[in-house]
Amino acid sequence: MTASNQPTITTTIDTTGATGGAGTTRTTVEVATALARTGADITFDAAVGPQGFQAN
Repeated sequence: MTASNQPTITTTIDTTGATGGAGTTRTTVEVATALARTGADITFDAAVGPQGFQAN
């Protein structure tokens, strides 16, 4: 509960890229930036790895 006795609302946003180079990382960064500008507390976790390579 916040100081005004209102419940805290938690929202989770998940982005998943199906193909390399389709802009998932850029979209995620832009959404996180927009939310941060509104004063939202955000946690940003990016799976950054080489495109086109499968982990074995």
